[in-house]
Amino acid sequence: MNNRDFAVNYNAVLLATSKADSFCMNAFEKAEILAGKSVMTKPVYELPEVWNNILGTDTASLVKAWDRSARSMDNLPKDTIILCRGDLMWPADVTDVPVLYLRGHVEFLNQDGVCVVGTRIPSNQGAFWTKEAVKSLDKNFVIISGLAMGVDGIAHIQALSDNQKTIGVIGTPIGEYYPAQHKKLQDAIAEHGLLVSRFAPCLTMQKYFFMLRNLLMSQIGRASFVIESRDGGGGVTQASYSEKQGKPVLVFKETYENRTYMWPRKLKDPVLVSSPERSCETLRKALGLSGSAATRRKTEEDIQPLLF
Repeated sequence: MNNRDFAVNYNAVLLATSKADSFCMNAFEKAEILAGKSVMTKPVYELPEVWNNILGTDTASLVKAWDRSARSMDNLPKDTIILCRGDLMWPADVTDVPVLYLRGHVEFLNQDGVCVVGTRIPSNQGAFWTKEAVKSLDKNFVIISGLAMGVDGIAHIQALSDNQKTIGVIGTPIGEYYPAQHKKLQDAIAEHGLLVSRFAPCLTMQKYFFMLRNLLMSQIGRASFVIESRDGGGGVTQASYSEKQGKPVLVFKETYENRTYMWPRKLKDPVLVSSPERSCETLRKALGLSGSAATRRKTEEDIQPLLF
């Protein structure tokens, strides 16, 4: 399957219907049953009897949506890799979206990663904890974060400074920058780490994209480490997503015992970290890992067919 052609088709359905990914993915399943696998990449407007019946659209709206989707692909950075569900390197826990847009070292996507997340306005202690926690982690762990201001940015910068693998999962299409202050950081991650987005280039950024960003981070990572967060903050949302997937949520013991916030004690079974220096030891124990290096789940050789 040509990934670019499928992405254009899928994004055209998103635009034509303004529906959620779950609806659009279901529409493609129905279309495949009716018209076969070629429906995945054949322009939607060339099969109006199939798509108009499934989507409740008309041919003119399909043509308009497909054209907008196709033209938007020209806005992707030239080094963008389009990954589709079913590809060898597709993350097993990502089930709610069929296309990811990547820049950088795609092999990082299936290595053992930990999400390091937290408030956009960390205290001095929170900033220190973030740096020291990243420093303590085994160099084969991938540091995953969301490129937001505060804890996210600190985690990425520390990882890059230490030649640690890092993945930036963003809440915008992959050719856009938010916050603008992190443009250089985002480009550095695309060059030395991996940049990931679930959002098509034809979409306009919405506030809820950042919750979906946190969901994707939790799906890619094996655990989430919430350094510091307020009640109801993005770090708390991240913890909730991880818990629902049965993945460990790490919290500093001092944070857990701080009665200023309620969220740490609402966690079902948090893994308490006594100090930043114990972060790696505690994480490895929570994941049931042994030995001195994190497990590689897929190798660099596995991705060669995707580098197009």
